[in-house]
Amino acid sequence: MLALVGIAFVTALVRGFSGFGAGMLFMPLAGALFDPKLAIVMIWMIDSVPAFPILFPALKKCVWREIVPMAIAAFVGVPIGMYLLKTADPVPVRWTISLLTLVLAAILWSGWRYRVRPNMPTTLGVGFSSGFLGGFAAIPGPPVLMFWMSGPASAAVARANIIAYFGILMVLSGANLFAQGFITMESLQRSLILAPVYLAGVLIGNRMFGFASEATFRRIAYALIIVFALLGLPVLDSVLG
Repeated sequence: MLALVGIAFVTALVRGFSGFGAGMLFMPLAGALFDPKLAIVMIWMIDSVPAFPILFPALKKCVWREIVPMAIAAFVGVPIGMYLLKTADPVPVRWTISLLTLVLAAILWSGWRYRVRPNMPTTLGVGFSSGFLGGFAAIPGPPVLMFWMSGPASAAVARANIIAYFGILMVLSGANLFAQGFITMESLQRSLILAPVYLAGVLIGNRMFGFASEATFRRIAYALIIVFALLGLPVLDSVLG
């Protein structure tokens, strides 16, 4: 449990600073210590209320014409992912996600950016894949991060879009967790212990963002994406265990 508290605090620092990363950092580490189904519930619970301090300011800066269709597509993807979580072997999917994320992160780090506004099929595809990964492994981030971090938007707008979208996805995921019976007394008890630590980490991380330049933010964000992808590799399970 002490290790879990440390994991939660570091996760919260990253979440508060970058606007993303909660599931990508928490799940590989906590999932190696506990049942992944329990870890998914815990990260949803501790990331829900503490996320509000960074959510409300983001709602004023985000671009809703991109977020709304993506969220609608995610609405379809989340229950499909959660259904497969109950029935499928997650290891092949984790390999695919991590390796693909590493490739895309390398492309981002190279400085490549798309300059045109993405079309609707692309936006819907990103939303569906994000929702599916969120339901299956609590890691909805990779498709969304590549979509907004490689676009023409400023760091502040990209961060606001990411935070606002994850806020909507948080509601969708919570509804499906309840509907599919993932919520247990053990998950509630552990989450209550972690929540104050997580909130403190989010607030500290949010203050840190105000001191970072746009170039610094992007470099840190790309580095975090690579770290999360490496942590998600199933080959590390025995080490973390």
